[in-house]
Amino acid sequence: MNTVDLVQAAAMLGAHPETVRIKAKAGELPGRKVGKRWMFSVVALQRYLSGEWIPRVVQGEHVEEVKTCRSTNGVEVQTGITGFPRRMAVQSYKAALAPATGSRRRSSTTA
Repeated sequence: MNTVDLVQAAAMLGAHPETVRIKAKAGELPGRKVGKRWMFSVVALQRYLSGEWIPRVVQGEHVEEVKTCRSTNGVEVQTGITGFPRRMAVQSYKAALAPATGSRRRSSTTA
């Protein structure tokens, strides 16, 4: 398998190296980052130029799976801003915003 670096791939595509890097990072070009360098397969770039290559984003590589939490026995729990379950967040907000009521301290001095 023949590979080329970023500058050679940019020359092959007739584009600026920074444009090629941005497109490869976004998954619009067939390339992989190996260490600190971008590497491109010559065959994959030829397929890209001929229109046979499908971008990663379209292929669905970045689709995240929804996982249920094991601690809630598979029940979906809505979370609030802080990450606590919504019910607990609402209760803590209500407690924080509730007026402080209770008996006032009486003066300890006697007249």
